[in-house]
Amino acid sequence: MATPIEYVKQTWRYPDREDYTLTIYFYDDMLTEYEPENITSVTEALQGMPGVSLAIEMRRVSANKGVNDASAFALRLISFLPGVVDDTYSAIWTLQEIASFAIKSDGGFLDCYRTIQSGG
Repeated sequence: MATPIEYVKQTWRYPDREDYTLTIYFYDDMLTEYEPENITSVTEALQGMPGVSLAIEMRRVSANKGVNDASAFALRLISFLPGVVDDTYSAIWTLQEIASFAIKSDGGFLDCYRTIQSGG
């Protein structure tokens, strides 16, 4: 008799488990949480429904380090796994837009999460 397979949610930390700036995990409920217009934006950008969704959570402990790490990680990820990145704030980003430093309504990729550093 076959035993049921238990689903274990996988979580990864970057750059390492103890001193991390990012938590990455499969986000199976993402599309059920989207508003209809957001689903349309994603499916148009992908030319269909996504096969998998990942969440990248930034840990904000060191100024913009989490944002910088998330930006580099997302760019690297979609450079070998075709997809788009939803910044969950205002825009959907393609590989070409991120790599070319495109500017959208809230600035460049993940700029909406950056903190302004004061001089002096």
